[in-house]
Amino acid sequence: MVVVDNSSDPNERGVLKWRDIGGLGQCDWIVQPGGDVSTAYVGLNTPCPTEVNNVGIGVEDPFAKLDVQKEVTEGGPADIGVRSVMRLNEGTKHAFEGHTTGEGDVNVGVLINSDNAARNWGVVSYTGRSASSGGNVVSGFFQADGENLGGDVIGVWSRAVNVGTWGVEWAGYFEGRGLITGGPWTTSDESLKHNIEDLSQAEALERVLQLQPKQYEFNIAEHPNMGLLPGVQHGFLAQDVEQLYPHLVAEVNRPAVPAMDGGEAEGPMTFKAMNYEGLIPELTAALQQEHQLVQQLAAQVQSLQQQVSACCAADVQGTRAMGTAVGLPLLETDLRIVPNPVADRTELRYTVGSAGRVRLEVTNQMGRLVFSQDEGLREPAPYTFGWDTTLLAAGTYFCTLYVNDEPLVKKAVKLAAR
Repeated sequence: MVVVDNSSDPNERGVLKWRDIGGLGQCDWIVQPGGDVSTAYVGLNTPCPTEVNNVGIGVEDPFAKLDVQKEVTEGGPADIGVRSVMRLNEGTKHAFEGHTTGEGDVNVGVLINSDNAARNWGVVSYTGRSASSGGNVVSGFFQADGENLGGDVIGVWSRAVNVGTWGVEWAGYFEGRGLITGGPWTTSDESLKHNIEDLSQAEALERVLQLQPKQYEFNIAEHPNMGLLPGVQHGFLAQDVEQLYPHLVAEVNRPAVPAMDGGEAEGPMTFKAMNYEGLIPELTAALQQEHQLVQQLAAQVQSLQQQVSACCAADVQGTRAMGTAVGLPLLETDLRIVPNPVADRTELRYTVGSAGRVRLEVTNQMGRLVFSQDEGLREPAPYTFGWDTTLLAAGTYFCTLYVNDEPLVKKAVKLAAR
């Protein structure tokens, strides 16, 4: 069996050595009838260690029932404190099994602390392939039994705290498909929020119209172990979305994947990720704005129908009452730049709220006039002007709609070519 040298020789003290079981003292380790070796259990009498005593390997004053310490000053790629290997061809094998029971405040099955290294991993689990074609491979299984419990039951509780200045806290990182049979829930309680403001429906619609949906396939051949989905996918490019919604895009620093020998199976990498769920409020506000515009157009159509009816009735009587028919509903003067940031071909979509002379102007950040377009007299209605920005330099510009010399200014951005 393996024992720890307890001699006074500093070169030998603490060294693990083989010892013949037959030479064990009565109270060192007890050889049981079946051949097992044990100590510190119920039934032993002093001076032998009993069930209240601890057993230490590499430590003079053991803190736990089995306390193993290994001091390594110049270790190799993998220094192991405790190793358990089970090689059986039948039945269920447990390389490690822990039970914590009894009444009290808290029972903890496994407590692991890893710190002070460049990379710290609490638990690293490798699960091999199944021996049968119909078998399953599960690297981690957690079950919380809440029978006779009055509170909530949590199967897995994971959190990330004290993130550095340049880092992002990820309580969970998964590579591959994710399945939640009960559906995901997101914290949304008002008491956990501040600086609450309504989204501008008009601005939301303007941003949504600039989103560029894509069809694509992931580079699985270049990243075979990331669990990327195969086949054709629909979505967005994080770099494009970041121009409109920077708060919905984050940079992910994927750490190196540890190997079983303590080295790196895969090196670290950096990429961008997007919060698709964060688009839901923006899409909702944009839809509400579109609904309002549809209602305005419906009211306008109804008013035109009333005018036509009134005009036709007046013609029958020999008078033309078109000019005195029921008036159009008032429109709000507005200016939208689509897309923004601008493309080579951009539209200045403007609405004239009341009849008047209309002029469009674009200036740069220095106030220098880029172009001016006289649209002449316009009746209350929506209009579109095509703006060719092919030769426009990257930068920020100010588009101004003048209606009877009353200005309405909107900002436009042209990005540098990638």
